[in-house]
Amino acid sequence: MQNIVVETEQDAKAAMQMLKRQNAGRATFLPVRTMKGNLLRESGLDRTPGFVGIASELIHYDAKYDGVMRHLLGRIAVMETLDS
Repeated sequence: MQNIVVETEQDAKAAMQMLKRQNAGRATFLPVRTMKGNLLRESGLDRTPGFVGIASELIHYDAKYDGVMRHLLGRIAVMETLDS
């Protein structure tokens, strides 16, 4: 797993400590309560031929995860084709 979603920063800290204690590697933790994320805001992108939308806005998920989804997918433009 590359990103592990947890409820709070405290949960993330506890999980990191567990990984350290067990010498179990590293992971990135995304605390739901503090994640904000960003959206791609390129001028004129919505008028670009082949532009479908911003990835985080094209999927359905519980609003609770908005910050996480924006962090992971908010700066990804989805296009109709590779040439677009």
